[in-house]
Amino acid sequence: MISFGGFSQESTDSDNQGQILYYGLMSYLRIKAMEFTAKEYNLEVKGVAGCMVSHELVDSVKSVHLRLWRKMDSIYGIGAKKRYEKNVELELAQIQKSYDIIKDKKDIKKLLRKEKRENEGSTISLNNKLGDGVYSWSIYCLNSEKYPEKRWNAEYEVVVDLTQMDYSINQIK
Repeated sequence: MISFGGFSQESTDSDNQGQILYYGLMSYLRIKAMEFTAKEYNLEVKGVAGCMVSHELVDSVKSVHLRLWRKMDSIYGIGAKKRYEKNVELELAQIQKSYDIIKDKKDIKKLLRKEKRENEGSTISLNNKLGDGVYSWSIYCLNSEKYPEKRWNAEYEVVVDLTQMDYSINQIK
């Protein structure tokens, strides 16, 4: 879960307990890797600022993280932060590998072009991790007439299984 908001420099320990905070512009896939890895530690990932960051905010985030990783060290053993960061990098590599499997596939490119022609636009986005090496991507279509309340709508799910180095496309009803 990514949420933007609810953090201030006056936040108490309990306000940010169990949250990995980030600021700055980060790639969507890195944020997803952080989320998937954080779930293993029963943590939440939360964006607290975009590209304009004050020194006070940086100091506040460092303070929250210092307390968080001390707590995580007591639960998971010394070095929990290093293991988390290493696991984020490993997860990001897996996510990238899953994207590489589907990005140049003719049937997916054809589907994206078809949806773009029939709608105002189309894109593919990572949704979820379904299991070890199994990722769910969605093909979204932009159609303000068909979906006035949410504009972007998931039309297809693409499940990538890295253990089989294969994927499947399923239309969402």
